[in-house]
Amino acid sequence: MKRNELYRQCRLVKKIRGGETIQTSYLPAEFAKEGRIVKIREDDGGWDDGWVIRVVGGSLTEEQLAALELATGGSSEKRPKCKSH
Repeated sequence: MKRNELYRQCRLVKKIRGGETIQTSYLPAEFAKEGRIVKIREDDGGWDDGWVIRVVGGSLTEEQLAALELATGGSSEKRPKCKSH
């Protein structure tokens, strides 16, 4: 990854049986467009399809996001990777 790539905080929503599931993730800015449908990479390397970006919020650089993950005990290994349809 580029060291200063920009990431945007996104609220992602996916329809499931009986409702919907919601998660908030930082995604590369190139994918962070409201209404866009994205696939999120799962821990096993597969893709989880059908996530809709409902809200796009603030942004962080790659370095800022890495520092936030370090401070909160998160891991860039678990950062969602995505691709659009």
